[in-house]
Amino acid sequence: MNNLRDGPGDINEIPTVIAFCETQDKAAQLEVEAALTEVAQPHMDEAKARKSDREYSFVIVTDDANGLANRIREMTNLPSGVDKGGINCAGCAMNKNGYCGRNLGQEAIPGSDGQCGPNNGPQCADCKAGPVVEAQGEEKQEKPQQLPRLVLLDIPDNGGYYVFPEGPITSETVQRFLDDHKNKNMERKQLC
Repeated sequence: MNNLRDGPGDINEIPTVIAFCETQDKAAQLEVEAALTEVAQPHMDEAKARKSDREYSFVIVTDDANGLANRIREMTNLPSGVDKGGINCAGCAMNKNGYCGRNLGQEAIPGSDGQCGPNNGPQCADCKAGPVVEAQGEEKQEKPQQLPRLVLLDIPDNGGYYVFPEGPITSETVQRFLDDHKNKNMERKQLC
């Protein structure tokens, strides 16, 4: 397992689970790292015992990694981890075009593919309401943090990727993400 700021690792050769938590505080990042390590370590130990390549690589994102984090977010249609367009009322970062990039379904965003943006098309209701910026006197209050996100980037599969729903990253959610990938119980998307 590695941190994206130290480089992408085997991202081009092995399906890679990426835990985006760069907008979280240090304590939350350590919790995500512990959860990822708990799932990653047995995979690494098994590959070492078999003297074979790992089935998955694991990467955590705790900062912008010299722009690499946002580049991967753009390629996978996730909202920027850096607040360029504000935070909507659901607590999600919006890009400079006013989209959070969440996939909420066609019922939530009529007339769309179900995704808010990421660059054009209908906005979700939270983004339509605009960024939430509360002011007290001259100082702005701190904005809510964007929720952590898991992505499985499968470049060896012709640039496929998979996105786990936004929310807390625990060892259970990481394992469920891997199980869903192995059992093909998730929607494969194509890198842009």
